[in-house]
Amino acid sequence: MTYVTPIKNGVKPIQLSNEWTDLITVIVLSYGPSDQYEHTLRSVLEQDYPRIELIVSDDASDTFDREAVWEFLKQYGRTNLQAVEVRKNETNQGIPRHNNTAARLAHGTYIKFVADGDRFLAADSLRKLWEFARLQEADVVASPSLVTNEEHTRDFYLFPSCRRIKKLNTSGDLFSLLAKANLFSAVGMLYRPAFFQRGGFDENYRYLEDWPAWLKIARVGGRIPCCEAPAMRYALSGVSNGAGSAFDAPALRDDMLRCYETEIFPYRSQLSRSAVHRAEYQFGRLCGRRPRPDELWFEWMRLGKRTIKKLFFR
Repeated sequence: MTYVTPIKNGVKPIQLSNEWTDLITVIVLSYGPSDQYEHTLRSVLEQDYPRIELIVSDDASDTFDREAVWEFLKQYGRTNLQAVEVRKNETNQGIPRHNNTAARLAHGTYIKFVADGDRFLAADSLRKLWEFARLQEADVVASPSLVTNEEHTRDFYLFPSCRRIKKLNTSGDLFSLLAKANLFSAVGMLYRPAFFQRGGFDENYRYLEDWPAWLKIARVGGRIPCCEAPAMRYALSGVSNGAGSAFDAPALRDDMLRCYETEIFPYRSQLSRSAVHRAEYQFGRLCGRRPRPDELWFEWMRLGKRTIKKLFFR
């Protein structure tokens, strides 16, 4: 059963001006709500952007209580919620397909995903991200995320860093840059519907939705503009990030290998020499093989350059 309705709870409405014309669809994704689920929902409901469509979607878990979620939204929802849908997949789809399924239900000019456990950084975060996105022509725009522990009581670092944001926005070879590492925070992205009309996330992957998508965009010369202001708090928890690194997450191993084999290695001719070596070194780590001497040399050079930059160019 799916619930779809506008929320009207008697709260004084936010005054709209002609400037606020874009409806933004916020999609809260879960697979069995965590202890932080209500905090995630609250961070959405507290946003000051005045036109929000909210879709709450669970990927066929046994513990998702639609009635409880619906009652929570009716209690705390504000009148900037233009419409609300609470739904559950009949079968487990995995992250990429679940994202695509939920996005097809969206009516907004922009689409924002929020995973269970993550939160908006502040009440104006969605509005500021929208203000940045409306000035861009790209179908996907990025923002950094503040990485925290699962309870959001300890802040660790900003991802991507200010230095990397500048590099992402000015690089003349974004494909090589992303082939070395996934430098965008999936939590901080905002999408136009055109991204999903062109296919959205690759459903050949089970958990890894973001990196293959960025590589596809960059490979054909596309840009992913990244603003400097963080929009989200990104909790180190769950399948894809609980290990702290994708290379340390067993559930992601097959998807990571497929990404290298499908999105990177067939396009070696488009990559810089350093990007090829870095990709081969990381692929070898995933396969459990010992690195070749040339891979070790490039890795030592990379680490040396990074150390020098940290010491002298902070």
